[in-house]
Amino acid sequence: MRKFFGIAVLMFALLAMALVACDDGDDDEAPPAATPTAAATPAATATPEATQAATPTATAAATAAATATPAATATPTAAATEAPAALDEDNPFRVAVIKNLTGIFGTFAHSNLVGFEAAVDLINESGGILGRKLEYEVFDAQSDIPKGVEIINEVLLGDTQFHAVYPQSIGMQAVAPFINDAGIISFSNSGDAALTDPSVSPWTFELPALAYVQGESIACLLPQLGHTKYAVLTGPGPYWDDNRAAWEDAFPQLGLEITAVEIVPFGTPDMTAQMQKLQASGPDALLFDLFGPDILFAFQAMENIGFDVPVVGGNSASTTDWSFIFTNIEEETPPGTILTAWNINIRRPDGLTPDQQRLLDAVSAKTDQINGVLYQYAFGFDAAMLIRYAAETAGSDDQAAMLAALEGLGAVEDQSAFGFTLAPRYDFSPTFHGLASVPLSTVVPGVAVEGFLDWGGIDWEAPCTN
Repeated sequence: MRKFFGIAVLMFALLAMALVACDDGDDDEAPPAATPTAAATPAATATPEATQAATPTATAAATAAATATPAATATPTAAATEAPAALDEDNPFRVAVIKNLTGIFGTFAHSNLVGFEAAVDLINESGGILGRKLEYEVFDAQSDIPKGVEIINEVLLGDTQFHAVYPQSIGMQAVAPFINDAGIISFSNSGDAALTDPSVSPWTFELPALAYVQGESIACLLPQLGHTKYAVLTGPGPYWDDNRAAWEDAFPQLGLEITAVEIVPFGTPDMTAQMQKLQASGPDALLFDLFGPDILFAFQAMENIGFDVPVVGGNSASTTDWSFIFTNIEEETPPGTILTAWNINIRRPDGLTPDQQRLLDAVSAKTDQINGVLYQYAFGFDAAMLIRYAAETAGSDDQAAMLAALEGLGAVEDQSAFGFTLAPRYDFSPTFHGLASVPLSTVVPGVAVEGFLDWGGIDWEAPCTN
């Protein structure tokens, strides 16, 4: 018999819906010591003037950047063995960090910011950027899209010259045109496919893999589980639409079958009707990509109707706080339950990788409590490291040269010296500003400890290809 605490579930459901809408982070750390800057209100119709006259990258420039050697290729460490030369503080390298630190998404942005700050510390300890101190100014978009537009206007039209921006995820479509007009390097956590297309957003680079790519990578793990017929249960919205599209495309190539699909609104406490339809389709296993209390509701419905097939949970399930799930059920999760997760979040039996350890050490130096899984910190961490890579490869803060450096990064096979942690390598090119693949393995359902989940015993394979 499963226990259910109605008030706790309702509160968590609201939290889950907010998280689905925003990818700025997933924890509730205390805000950093720096006070977010309140944006002055510019003219509402102001069009950002180009802060750099350069146009987007020419192919020749990108090719040159791909083979260039960064000025500082040594990976920064938490404790430098030699004291670096004094940084140039009169001519710092400045970044505007715009996050939803307050408002409805206020609890989700701090992981990104802490990760960014941790990387800045390492960068400055190891020589800064081109010998210049890396400085950043934090702005609070207040979980409000018009406020985010107001702030990006202030950043781009103000007296302070910024050399890169790290905007909020919510409202990126609204601020991207201003970034494009200004011609300034920016990084996004939104997972928006349009932002990976340089013809649409030439100056923005997406850090997370797109939902379709994640769905494709999940599909490629499934043949190793031995099931051939899957019933599919997901939430609504573009992210899950793209996941399902990837599964529908990949399954025939893998000899797998989708027997039925059910889409449930967020926070549906009784999924009995949906589960009965899925059960009637005769699957070998249930594949769901749900978040938060919806996982609990799904397990309850399965038990109520005696639907006891193995369960495979997608990446959203592995980012859920499973302490909540375990608190509200007396029995174990259904036999055979296994989840997929980004490798950055997985503690394997042979220990942490150097990238994981570096990120953990850096973040632990900034906060005494790591909430949730570590990849939310990795977004901010890698944004700072990518900014350093771009400037040092370009040899300057010239925006066109930095753009060429980033668009040449995908041609660099070994990226281990650059300090990135989210994925082994970034696939940026003149035609694609995103991750072409996501490294996944499986995890057993459990509670994250110091940002990590326990390995589930199945390794990631290359994404499906035609």
